[in-house]
Amino acid sequence: MHSLPTTPASGPSDDSTSDTFDFSNVDTDATDDAISRITEIASAEAYHLVRSWPLSNGTGFDTRDLPYVHFFMKEMGNYLWFAGITSPVTKYIMAQALDHPVLHHAVVCTSAALLAERNLSGPSRYLEHKQKTLALLRGHIDSLEINDSVAAAVFFMLFVDVGEAGARSHLRGLKSVLDYLKRQGSTKAKSFSESEESPSEKERALQRFENPEFNNPDITGVSPLAWLIWAWGIRMDIGLATVDGTPMIAPLPAGPEHESFHRSWISSLSDPAIPYSADWGLANFTLDNIMHRGVHVARKARTIRLSPHYRPEHETKIHRLCQQIDDDLERWNAQPLFRRAQAEEEFHQSMAAPVPAENCFLHYPPVVVHNRMYSNLMTDYRAAKLYMSLVEYPNMGPNPAGSGRYQHAVEICRVLASKPLHERDDVRGAEEAMCLFLSGVVFGGDDYYPMESRWVQRAFQEYFPIYTGTTSDYLLGIWLENCPCVPMVKEKNFPWTILDSIGVQSQFSEVEQDGEKHMVQYEVGVL
Repeated sequence: MHSLPTTPASGPSDDSTSDTFDFSNVDTDATDDAISRITEIASAEAYHLVRSWPLSNGTGFDTRDLPYVHFFMKEMGNYLWFAGITSPVTKYIMAQALDHPVLHHAVVCTSAALLAERNLSGPSRYLEHKQKTLALLRGHIDSLEINDSVAAAVFFMLFVDVGEAGARSHLRGLKSVLDYLKRQGSTKAKSFSESEESPSEKERALQRFENPEFNNPDITGVSPLAWLIWAWGIRMDIGLATVDGTPMIAPLPAGPEHESFHRSWISSLSDPAIPYSADWGLANFTLDNIMHRGVHVARKARTIRLSPHYRPEHETKIHRLCQQIDDDLERWNAQPLFRRAQAEEEFHQSMAAPVPAENCFLHYPPVVVHNRMYSNLMTDYRAAKLYMSLVEYPNMGPNPAGSGRYQHAVEICRVLASKPLHERDDVRGAEEAMCLFLSGVVFGGDDYYPMESRWVQRAFQEYFPIYTGTTSDYLLGIWLENCPCVPMVKEKNFPWTILDSIGVQSQFSEVEQDGEKHMVQYEVGVL
């Protein structure tokens, strides 16, 4: 799953009185000397980073905001992970923020919100920069001064409000801004075609819009950065759909005929230091699109099963829709890029030293991760397979036979066990927690794999609140209540014990399909 870190519904608390950071080598008592030393450390770290950025000869940020700048550069790649391109994009966004106040305040607001969730700073800078960002956004939109920086600022407002009532409004706003940029680009392309320039000049001008391999603004006039923001928006829609069961953005067209176009904008953002970086980025984008279509199928399946006109034969339609997504996932997994990566992983596995027991998933063979991009994408692929299997057959446990549920759940846990969270600098928060949640549903508690289920429970709890910005009870309750793929759950065969806090009941009926009996859900909730 590609759901971004989910914040508590109430957002960062505003009753904190401190806005300082917990630097381990500095005395953090509220004295002038301590504050001065903290500022000096943050300034030195941020200045070193900024000096290496293009288009910048200095920080351009207030001194008190430098720790937030440093956090964005160091940590946002984990929150906005995208195979092959994240690092150069965060640098580019920070360089853009120096010249665009709306993005400047949005970036600082985002970092301040995340640090407030970790209780490493107070909420004052988050709230101040959020107010400034929203005011500047209103001015840009009212005057139709809309560009990539405005789109990025809208996205970051969506990012910090995930879990709050305003998240959907920001997502609609992001869609409107990107649609506007697309229309403007199309208008510009049309004006080129109607201009009185010479044929050769007109041909060169139109090349940007007609050649999908061109690395600058694409055929629609939307820049590569805007497309990346849209890709992040799709991932956010997936995450929100696991929270409220309702994806809002229409799925993008898919198929080989669109691949060359998407490769063009991904190539222009790729990190040249990473081999096959454009291939990795395209693989990431394609998997997100498949999963995005999957959450739409999940919503349709739930609507069908909740309908008063539901009949068992409607399961045939649901199975057909799920199978189409599953076929796309299998084609995605068969690409040569992954065969090469798997061969490299097997080689490094054969050369690895013995693995400590704490880095193993119970008694299963240990995993030594060499290529984290490949590992992340395979984990997301396996989570997508579990998700769609649970939509198709809404029953707990590893069945039906041949579904591969058990194998996918085991592989997810082997990878996530391979390195303790406190030793990692690439934790993907709620995305990995969702993978564990799906694995826990598949292991099925005491009725199927109690030992594996209890391991998942312990691993799941480790992500809260530091890596997700919320509590395990809150997020688990939301998923159990609203995630369309969740089947009937009984407390006796599920390891977590917060089911009473949800307070809703489900009604299920046994349906026979392909010679096997399954429980079909008619209302959302748990028993």
